[in-house]
Amino acid sequence: MLLDPMLVWVWTTDSQQHNLAVSNQHQQVTALTFPVKKLRQSFDEPVPLTLEDCQLAEYFSDQLSQYLPDLSKTDELAVVLHAVAAVRFGQQVTLKSWHFAKQRRAASSPVALVESDYEQGVVLIIESNENVSTCLLLTDALTLDDNVTLPQFSVMRVMNDRLLYL
Repeated sequence: MLLDPMLVWVWTTDSQQHNLAVSNQHQQVTALTFPVKKLRQSFDEPVPLTLEDCQLAEYFSDQLSQYLPDLSKTDELAVVLHAVAAVRFGQQVTLKSWHFAKQRRAASSPVALVESDYEQGVVLIIESNENVSTCLLLTDALTLDDNVTLPQFSVMRVMNDRLLYL
C-alpha cells in the first residue's frame, strides 16, 4: 500500500499555494505539478482523501505494477497521486488527438503510447469511454509541435484510435 492507512491524508496546496499537494498529520508533504488554477475546486482548507481516492490509488498502483514493473516506488507514488488528483479535481481538458498518429492495433490496457510527429510518449489511461480516453503523461516531456511541449503529468484527452496499447 502506497499511502499508510494509519495516517490521515489530505489534499492541500504547496507552501506557495501554487500547486496541489498531499500531506499527512506528520507534515510529510508531497507536492504535485497540478497548478491550483487548473483545478475544479479551490483549496482554502485541506480536503481529506476519501475512500474512493484510496481505492483509485490502489487500482492505479496495481495497474502500474503489472504494466510498468520496473517503476520505482517513489515514481509510482508520484504517478498514482497525480492520476487520482486528475480524476478528482482536474478540469475538463481539450482533445489533443490531431497531434498523434492513428494506430492500427486496438486493444485495451491502462498504459499506452502516443506518437506525435516528433516523438513517442507513455501515458496512463485514467478515464475512458468507447471513443476517448483521458490520459496522464508519464514520459518526462512530450513535444507535440514546434511550439508545444507537454511536461510530465500533463493531462490530455485522446481519441482511442490514437493510442498504441502496450
